[in-house]
Amino acid sequence: YDKNNRIFIENSKTRKTPNWGVLEEDEEYIVTLLRLDIAANTRLVRKYESPLITQTYNNLRSIVTAAVEQRNGRVWNWEGDGCIAAFILGNRNMAAVCTAIEIFHELFLFNYIESQLPEPVNIRVAIDTGYCTYKHSPEELKKTELVSKILELESRHTPLNSITITNSIYASLHAEIANKFTTTRSGNAVYYIYTIQWATP
Repeated sequence: YDKNNRIFIENSKTRKTPNWGVLEEDEEYIVTLLRLDIAANTRLVRKYESPLITQTYNNLRSIVTAAVEQRNGRVWNWEGDGCIAAFILGNRNMAAVCTAIEIFHELFLFNYIESQLPEPVNIRVAIDTGYCTYKHSPEELKKTELVSKILELESRHTPLNSITITNSIYASLHAEIANKFTTTRSGNAVYYIYTIQWATP
């Protein structure tokens, strides 16, 4: 039972579905979305052999899925260049940001300890929250306003190896997390960015 939303959800130990067993088609919900993009995906795919890329991306997918599901989130869709994950339970904004930070830390270790790729995998992450009309179809979900916004936030306002969040997300963060972000402006919009500096151990 989720007290914040006052709904009964599925037991994640026995079943994990994209809608937590409760979201209904065409109904509107307050959702926090995390968009992850694999930087230079096309170049990597062209440069390296398919089995190596497949292995590398499968490992990244495992890192992301584990971090998301650990905080009761769900990966809504995964494509060649990244994914969108959703959070609706508890403090969903904090959960999404902590998920993003964990993904970067795990990716750092993977890049320099486990990966067979001769160069590090770099990513961009954007997080926003708002009303979203739920669709079972990933293709239909992409057409919703919140998903369109998160895709634009990632592609236009997120530097390499960074997390970009909106004011709605920033305002709900604990101080020790919020202090890691720096303020940036684009026109009338204000965003907050946390950049990771890769360094060889």
